[in-house]
Amino acid sequence: MGAKWHGAALFCANALHACGLWFSLSIAALDRYARTHRCNPKDCVDVIIVPGAALRGSRPSPFLASRLERALELWREQGCCAHIVVSGGQGSDECTSEASAMHRYLAERGVPDGLIIDESHSTTTRENMRYSRQLIEEHLGAGMRVAVVSTDYHLPRCAMFAASEGLDAVSVGASSAHRAWSRGYIRETAALTRAILPTYGIPILIALACMP
Repeated sequence: MGAKWHGAALFCANALHACGLWFSLSIAALDRYARTHRCNPKDCVDVIIVPGAALRGSRPSPFLASRLERALELWREQGCCAHIVVSGGQGSDECTSEASAMHRYLAERGVPDGLIIDESHSTTTRENMRYSRQLIEEHLGAGMRVAVVSTDYHLPRCAMFAASEGLDAVSVGASSAHRAWSRGYIRETAALTRAILPTYGIPILIALACMP
């Protein structure tokens, strides 16, 4: 019995150590990725995708507004000709879809309605990329050069799902507010872990079980 409890305690200790190491390395990697994707791409893009985030009433929250302002900066720098896909459905606590609020925000700042494509059904980052790709192909055709603009630490997951959907996409980061830095990075690390768990989870558990 003692040996069994010792083995269980050792397994738990190894698991906690591995989780701590994973989170530390993941946060460091997210920060590194964010720092290297804050500049606008040199090549022109055909489409800019902006994933949704929380609203305040019918308006974008400051968090979402920072993504939209970053997208506007890129759009203007590249000649005001790219289409912008605003992607986000309506949450249970929201009075309108995130796409509708984002569309209004961009239109008020000079983006023509004809260049804004609303994707108002997605509820996750994966769906943001999937449904946006479908709309891009429907409205503009395949093979479009895409920029995904999101909060800096959100970019790795956006890039992963964009690639899985076959989008030729570059990542452009909007700086996260200092007050939200720690919460955002921790939450994004958890979300990224959940996204890749089916691929890496079983090998990790086997490795933990085999550790002395």
